Amino acid sequence: MFWTKNPIPMLPRLSELDAYKYYFQCYGKDMETNLPDKKGQLIPAFHSVMKKKHRSL
Repeated sequence: MFWTKNPIPMLPRLSELDAYKYYFQCYGKDMETNLPDKKGQLIPAFHSVMKKKHRSL
């Protein structure tokens, strides 16, 4: 199992995870100070993952 709070670095290689179950956790800077901006970067990145994997949001 693979788990990440920031999918941005892995977006170009997302297909390499096709054989695995993986989960994304969406936190903001209030809980994780080193994460990118939630509304400006993380949420769009999560939407991109869902579109690539054909899952409903």
